[in-house]
Amino acid sequence: MNATRAHVRHRLVLDLLGTVDAFVGQEGYGGAGDASPIALCHGDWAPAPPDGVLVRIQSSCVYGEVFHSHDCDCRDQLDEAMRRMQGERAGIVIYLNQEGRGAGIVPKALGYRYSQQHGVDSFVAYEQLGYQVDERDYSAAAEILEDLKIDRIRLLTNNPRKCEAIAAANIAVDRVPLVMAPLSDESEKYLQSKRARGHLL
Repeated sequence: MNATRAHVRHRLVLDLLGTVDAFVGQEGYGGAGDASPIALCHGDWAPAPPDGVLVRIQSSCVYGEVFHSHDCDCRDQLDEAMRRMQGERAGIVIYLNQEGRGAGIVPKALGYRYSQQHGVDSFVAYEQLGYQVDERDYSAAAEILEDLKIDRIRLLTNNPRKCEAIAAANIAVDRVPLVMAPLSDESEKYLQSKRARGHLL
């Protein structure tokens, strides 16, 4: 890792990936404390294969990942990404603390309530409440990849904006679709709203 950016390296054992090297960013990654990014590196990711290492950049979603809400596909995408990395015996998960598309948990909760009261999707709800539709920043993910000396990745995502952000850091990006089947009517509506906002679903 880049010496100018402090990090803590340790080992974790995960259900889906087994033993991984975990890097938790400190100073220099645009976040500190609870806002720090996390990189989980699985298997033989270095040196990266010629077609690029498999990478998932995941923004936090406490409702989906912790409480298994059916209102989004966040947990399913993370689990599927790790299954694919397990299949390839290599991969990197970069986890960014960007709850509520970067706005935070309170604006997210307010957006949910507004959407339920007014019959609109969460994107429209954010706009009506005066929030940016998507404030997420992927620069910390690009910095982590640079520090790991990775210059080509296969990015598990349906979000073209995420690909563009990593490519802007001179890292070659090949997109790998990560489309999940809807769990309920709520998740189907959410996927439709993401599709309308440019996600490749």
